[in-house]
Amino acid sequence: MHNHRTLDHRNLYRLPWSFTDNIISWLEPTKKCNIYCEGCYSANNPVGHKSLEQVREDLATFLKYRNTDAVSIAGGDPLTHPKVVEVVRMVADRELKPILNTNGFALTPELLGELKAAGLKGITFHIDSLQRRPGWTGKSETELNELRLHFAEMV
Repeated sequence: MHNHRTLDHRNLYRLPWSFTDNIISWLEPTKKCNIYCEGCYSANNPVGHKSLEQVREDLATFLKYRNTDAVSIAGGDPLTHPKVVEVVRMVADRELKPILNTNGFALTPELLGELKAAGLKGITFHIDSLQRRPGWTGKSETELNELRLHFAEMV
């Protein structure tokens, strides 16, 4: 007699990842940004911030259809969303790992503290020479290391 087990695809991973088994989901609570980056698709999008209810629906979709472990919170720039701390908390409350993808322009030590208290697990900073970042325009990648160090020390 064979012992047959029912496999739940949400517990399996394979490479390359497909839509349903990629452990990192991408959440865009806003399309707004506070700087302009060459090549950014969000710059031409008229949609602004999602409501917390829309974010809640996105998270429910991730949990229903994907084997999500972490949620990359991006945009535009998520720090422009007036409820970004609540967005991070909503992700963390679902036992998912919130990771913020930001240019860092609006990040302050105080906001960082609030984000960490809400459950933030990581931050990815987008800093490059193609951004029109006030005070940093025309800088080389090497010169931008000073700005990268600033954010590394803040975190």
